[in-house]
Amino acid sequence: MKVSNLRKNIFLVLGLITLLIGVSYFFLVEKNSQNNLAGQYQTTLQKNITRELLISDFEINQVIKQVNQKKFASFEQLKVATKYPYFIFKNKKIAYWSDYRIVPNYEKIANRGDIFYDNYFQNQVIFQKKSTFVNKDTIEVFSLINLYRFYQNQNDYLQSSYNTDIFHPAPLKISGQEFEKSKSIIDFSKKALFYYQVPENEKIINSSIPKVTLCIFIAALVFLILYVIFKIKELLYKHKFSYAILLLLFPLLFLRLTLLMTGLPWKFLNQEVFNPSFFNGSFLAPTLGDTVLNGLFILIFLAILALYYYRTRFFLQLNKTKPFIKSVISVLLVIIVMVIAHFCGTQIVDIYEDSLYNIGYSMNLGMSKFRIISFVYYFFVLGNFFIGSHIAINLFLKLQVNIKFGFFHWLYGFLAGIIVFYFISGLELAFILAGIYFWIVYYFKLSRYFYTLRFQTLLYFILAAFCFALISVKTVENQEAKKSILDKNNFGQRYLAENDLLGEGLLDRFRQIIRSNESIVASFKRQDLVSESIKQQIKDDLLDMYFDKYDVEVKVYDASGMTLDDADASENLVDLNTRVSNAKYKTDLPNVFFINETGNSFIKQYVSFNDIYDGVEKIGTVVLDLKLKDENVASVYPELLLDKKFVQNPESKNYSYAIFDKNNSVVFNSGSFNYLMYFPMIELDGVEIYQKEKIIQGYSHYALKGQKGKKIIISQPNAYWKNLLSNFSFLFLISILGISVLLFVFSILNGFKSFSMNFSTKIQFYLNAAFLLPLIVLIILTLSVVRTTLISIQEKSFVDNTKNISNTLQYHLENFQTNKTSRAYFESEINELARNTKLDINLFDNKGRLNFTTRPLVYQYHLLSNYLNPEAYNKILEQKANELLTNESLGELSYKTVYIAVKGKENKNYGVVGIPFFDAKTLLDIQVKEVVATILIIFLLMFLILLISSYFASSQLTSPLKLIAQRLKKTNLDRLDETIEWKSNDEIGLLTKSYNKMIKKLDESKVALSQSEKQTAWREMAKQVAHEIKNPLTPMKLSIQQLQRTLPMDDPKSRDRIQRALNSLTEQIDNISEIANSFSEFAKMPVPRNERFDLVPAVQKTVDLYSQNNNIKIDFESKDPQIYVIGDRMLLNRVITNLILNGIQSVPPIRQPEIKVKVYKNAEENFGMIEVKDNGSGIAENIRKKVFIPNFSTKVGGSGLGLAMAKRGIEHAGGNIWFETVEDEGTTFFIDLPAN
Repeated sequence: MKVSNLRKNIFLVLGLITLLIGVSYFFLVEKNSQNNLAGQYQTTLQKNITRELLISDFEINQVIKQVNQKKFASFEQLKVATKYPYFIFKNKKIAYWSDYRIVPNYEKIANRGDIFYDNYFQNQVIFQKKSTFVNKDTIEVFSLINLYRFYQNQNDYLQSSYNTDIFHPAPLKISGQEFEKSKSIIDFSKKALFYYQVPENEKIINSSIPKVTLCIFIAALVFLILYVIFKIKELLYKHKFSYAILLLLFPLLFLRLTLLMTGLPWKFLNQEVFNPSFFNGSFLAPTLGDTVLNGLFILIFLAILALYYYRTRFFLQLNKTKPFIKSVISVLLVIIVMVIAHFCGTQIVDIYEDSLYNIGYSMNLGMSKFRIISFVYYFFVLGNFFIGSHIAINLFLKLQVNIKFGFFHWLYGFLAGIIVFYFISGLELAFILAGIYFWIVYYFKLSRYFYTLRFQTLLYFILAAFCFALISVKTVENQEAKKSILDKNNFGQRYLAENDLLGEGLLDRFRQIIRSNESIVASFKRQDLVSESIKQQIKDDLLDMYFDKYDVEVKVYDASGMTLDDADASENLVDLNTRVSNAKYKTDLPNVFFINETGNSFIKQYVSFNDIYDGVEKIGTVVLDLKLKDENVASVYPELLLDKKFVQNPESKNYSYAIFDKNNSVVFNSGSFNYLMYFPMIELDGVEIYQKEKIIQGYSHYALKGQKGKKIIISQPNAYWKNLLSNFSFLFLISILGISVLLFVFSILNGFKSFSMNFSTKIQFYLNAAFLLPLIVLIILTLSVVRTTLISIQEKSFVDNTKNISNTLQYHLENFQTNKTSRAYFESEINELARNTKLDINLFDNKGRLNFTTRPLVYQYHLLSNYLNPEAYNKILEQKANELLTNESLGELSYKTVYIAVKGKENKNYGVVGIPFFDAKTLLDIQVKEVVATILIIFLLMFLILLISSYFASSQLTSPLKLIAQRLKKTNLDRLDETIEWKSNDEIGLLTKSYNKMIKKLDESKVALSQSEKQTAWREMAKQVAHEIKNPLTPMKLSIQQLQRTLPMDDPKSRDRIQRALNSLTEQIDNISEIANSFSEFAKMPVPRNERFDLVPAVQKTVDLYSQNNNIKIDFESKDPQIYVIGDRMLLNRVITNLILNGIQSVPPIRQPEIKVKVYKNAEENFGMIEVKDNGSGIAENIRKKVFIPNFSTKVGGSGLGLAMAKRGIEHAGGNIWFETVEDEGTTFFIDLPAN
């Protein structure tokens, strides 16, 4: 290979060599070594564990240092910023905890070593411990490294998951004990810390290529990509555009397939977006990240195609094809654009349906990383739609130049596409919108402005954003409608469902377990706190977690049927049995009754009677009263306790609903909608309302059918149009942002020079920017102020509510502390308070331990620890603050909690009450969303109005400029130009005045040019005439003189007559010679000189020459002693002389000539002025324009050259000469010369 070829293909050679090295390394080193997938996973995991242990070790040392310095001065002073939570035990008792969500029991973690693995309530963790001594006290600091966080129920807030900083991807299993197929991870002492099972290959989405080999392959791929890039540049330089585009396509496909086959970039990126567990994808798009990459690769190809396709041979030869083929291609292009729109719409649907996260495109204030990435994909899909349709429409425009024929081809394609897609997938709005978009772009030829930057370019891009936003918002509306129906379906099924068969089976199992339970029997034999002990055991240990979706009330009775509860109001066992032992409440199980009727507000209720025996003796009865929780009115806490399938949409709290029997009679209704008054019952006999939502009386209604003819209608206020407009405004704004980025990218790729804006576009751009930028700033500031105000109002409301609860709690707590009431009564009252306020109440003692809670399952499930938030401990218990509002989090849920000190008489502190407001963010987002929706709708309307008004405004502003431009184009030296009439005295008026002055000067210049041309022609003619006349004159004069000398002298009279004739001829010859000399002098007239001289004495000397003549009256006037000007002094003397003589000769014989010469300075224009005024007969109207023309004279025998020569000399010096005349009164000549 030649050296030049080697240099040319250096990247290809390097790529092949690197690829060969990678293959060799794989087969020789890594194929059968431990550096395969499992070994590599273990190496990475061990490195991650070691790194986190070192971080934890460093943090513990910082804590111990703080402890030694502060010596437990206060709770706050033990606080150290750490990555992992830490816990300080002083003499085996907890002294400080940095995390309120998890606090370990000392007995469980004591004497386990310095580093150990622990299964802490099904949470897989690593504890690291260090000890020290402070004042003879043993101080132990534990740091907790989370490996796996377990949640009993999975929902949008709580997701059991491995620590992604350590595990990538997640293992199949981890344990503290060795098990089959397990591998170990060691600590610093080389002892096994825990065991794990390697995840399956398909979970990692790649082959078992080791990382070293993969890195070598990546390097080879980079070299090959560089080779392709330079090769494409070479082809573009040689104008082989078709080959360049094809060369780009295949490497892109190869690169994308390589990424899919090797698992890149998931192999190196620890990101959930490339994790298939969170996306229900396909081989080509297994993850959300791969879906985004697919969109990016398609966009790159289409962008390069759009820049160069019109230079390809195919495009240039389109017009040479046969008419039939042109027609077929044209129709197909219309269908292709409709297919592109449909494809882009399906991509939006896939984001909704394939992702396990709620990352839709509806107007939502929440912006998770998944949602942000989904919008990046939205930008890519928008770009693909725009560029793909642009290429197709531009090809159509190339084929169909005639609009009329183009319309019919578009119509054929549009109708054909509608018919085809109707039978394939049904009629969709995307097809119609794409067809209309196609016609608008074609009709106005907007695709031609793709490569420039005009107002039409902006319209083109905005139109694409508008059309795509319409397509997207329809897709979003369909998905939101499906979601709404699904939510209402789930909501309705809860009220239509009959017996909970699984629950009944578990209740029967509970009856069998508790019948002779030793612990329960022992509790019945206690002397005190019988009921409390039994209730605690049942709720904590015996009742299945399945019943977490029920509110459980446990009632305890003795053998005689009397209640063992302290509350006096409780009914006895006989009365309760009589009330529920109704035949219609019975189930297939003994002693289990199901209450589901109108009188029970349609809340499903189970009552289970469980007799307790000590041997064969009945010693009491435990009654379970279970009521299905109504998440429609409850707090967010149940959503943390329920599995996702039981969690209701937050909007369900605004639902109205009614339940009908088989006769369509309302048996129960709830909410704001009046079904008896406004709902037409005939709708229940139809089918439409059971299939989709129907709008009636401003509400959206959806119905479901249940068993035994029962029906339920779920309704909510109809906000269809507002939601549609807000979603469209939101998507349009996002589309504008995406299309702006696309325009900027094309500006870079195409070169900024080709994207320079004309004046009209600049006006429109500046008008839009001048309005939009302040509007956007105003919107942001408004939202900021509104959000801040709402947060302030919300926080004040939270604090006020907590204070009110605290006051009530203080009363009951004082009674309980002074033994005026029992604990059971105290708990009953607080539970009732929680139900009435729909809040969860947590009471902590003065040591920061949980004393009582109305939602014990949150703590029993170990979602939160039984310890007070450290910040609240410090502020309230140590610093004696009265209240604290703090931000807390649990899983993915962020919420606010208000802590208030509960104080009694003499300011005695009974503890701290904490009220968590789990729906704080949800409520705030709903309120802010309403404001944002309104602002977005207003913004959309203002934007469209501004776009239209800026177009007309720029047209109005540029119309006079266009008029002036047209007049300038028509400016011609062959004819007089028209002036522009502009009535307004504005900037355009000044411009038109300047234009009119220019036109006037141009016309004068045309006249001067014409005169100059005539003078030039006259000089040429004068030379020739003088030459031709002089040539015969000399011999003629010589001949006459010779004739005079030879004339005979015989006859004196004859001689005298001959002599007089000869003398006359000689005189006339002299006159002709003089005229010829004048012509010759004019033609030879030298270029005047420009010199500085004093105008006053120069003119005065000329005037003085005529002052001695008594036949004329001549006056000279000058108020300025000196006026220095620039000009030719000698020429000026001749001009003044000529003007004086002309003035004298113009005076009729009947009056004495009067000549007035005046010299003065025009200070305003800086000119020296001369006026020569006579009292002659004036200049006739018909000859005024000929005064300065050579060879024109009104005097007999005049040459007509004096004034012509004067004008030429004066104008050469930068001056002017003109005159004013009145017939029979006289003429005044004016001369100005530049003053100096």
